[in-house]
Formats: sequence, structure tokens, C-alpha cells
Amino acid sequence: MTRARIADSIGFLSLGFALAFAPPAGAQLSGTLDAGGGSARIDGAVSGTVGTLAPAFAWEGRGVRLDASGVYSGLGGLGWNAQGLTAVTVRALRSGELDGELAARYAWSAHQLGSGTHETAIDATLKLRTGLGALFWVGGGLGRTSALTRAIPAVTARAGVTTFVRHLSVGVSVSHTAFTEGSLDVAPGGFPPDTLGNSADTVAHRNVVDFTNVALSAQWRRAEYELAGSLGRRIGRVGVAATSWSMSATRWLNPQLALV
Repeated sequence: MTRARIADSIGFLSLGFALAFAPPAGAQLSGTLDAGGGSARIDGAVSGTVGTLAPAFAWEGRGVRLDASGVYSGLGGLGWNAQGLTAVTVRALRSGELDGELAARYAWSAHQLGSGTHETAIDATLKLRTGLGALFWVGGGLGRTSALTRAIPAVTARAGVTTFVRHLSVGVSVSHTAFTEGSLDVAPGGFPPDTLGNSADTVAHRNVVDFTNVALSAQWRRAEYELAGSLGRRIGRVGVAATSWSMSATRWLNPQLALV
């Protein structure tokens, strides 16, 4: 098992607390702080204990929203992992039930036992609310990811729908991501193409790695209780395909403190 593999594949089951705070009505800043601990399993083989700390903040003004969040996981002798996300979203369109947003996003990760990653992207999303309690959305974006000292362009396209029925919301989403890496290979001789002579030829190669994520999620909330779950499938070539799932239950002890 390589170091990078250990850093990239981590799963855990935890029990913790969520602390939420918000200023008085009319203010624009809110946030949460999740803290928890439990057992971790690395690649389905190595197990141990894990502690997590996850702050998240949001500031919202007239047509502008700023989000910042992060997660730190301490795995004892197995090292630590951290990741963060900052996004600025601007409402670019509002016409009746149709909303349009533009967003700039920066994400990063760092690992004690492996190299980190960086991602920058610009996204556009259109949302349509209907009178039947459904929200439809489509979007896409362009970005660049950096890992192992290489930067690769990325293109995404996505769509989804969420329905709301009393205390229950159910969502389905599909997203497609393609990472493109271009290279220029010069044949022996090292000369550029020349139609007037017998110089070596230059061949451009374009390698595209893509995958599609399909996800189903549901959330039920009533009074101080919340239940949530999701099931996802990543479709792609061998080594990329994967299945993911999550389940959570929340009991709000008061408006600012919850047991998760």
C-alpha cells in the first residue's frame, strides 16, 4: 500500500456534536462547528481511531455569498488529513422562478502521508423553481486541478432535481467531469514540421480521463430531529469507478447545539 493510496482513501464512522451560530435577524453571517470522533478504516484494511474538526462559515449580502469550510482529521499513527473550500457566488439572474448564479471556487487538500491537491474553477448554474415543490438545476464549469506537481484542465457538466414534500426532500443529480492533459511529442531528430524538407514530424497527443457521478439523496426533518442519507455511483474506467453512501441522524438539543 503506497503512501499516496493511504492518504487518498479514508472512511470513518463517528459520533459528534454540531454547534451552529447565527447573528440576530437581519444580519448576514452564520456558521457551524462540527467535532467528532470514532473508528476509521483505510482502504478496507487498516483500522484505527479518528478525530475530526470541521468549521464552516457563510456570509451573504445583496446578491453575493461567501462560503468557507474545512475538515481536519487526526488519525493517530496513521497521520492526519486536511481539506478546505472557499467559494464566492454572485446572483447574475433573477426572473420570476428562474435564478442564475456565477461562482468562483478554490479547494485544496493536504496529507501527512501523501502529496496535496489544489483546484480552481468557475461555475455557472441555472435554477428553476416550480409550483409543484420541485427545484430543477443545470450547470457547468471550467477549472484546473493540480496534483503531484502537474496541473490539468477540467471541464464539468451537471444537472439535477430536488422535490419537497412536507418534511421530506429527495434529490437526484448527475455530473460529468473530464480531465484533459495535452502533450507535444517530437519524433527523433527534434525538428519541427517542415513542408519543404524531410524534417521529423511532431505529433500532439491528448489524453482524456472522464467519469460520471450519479447520486440519490434524501433528508427528513421534523421539529428537532433530522435523518439524511445518500447513495452514489461513479461510472468510469477501471480504477475510477466507485460506490459511495452515507447515513446520518441529528438531534438538536437547542437552536445552537446538536448531537449527530
